[in-house]
Amino acid sequence: KRSFYGTISYMPAIFGLYASAEVINKLITVK
Repeated sequence: KRSFYGTISYMPAIFGLYASAEVINKLITVK
């Protein structure tokens, strides 16, 4: 269970990085 909770705590950070990368990609593509 310890590793299970550890994985869940890591998800928000990974999702944030992925989301920011997508936004930056779209901004660069538009310009």
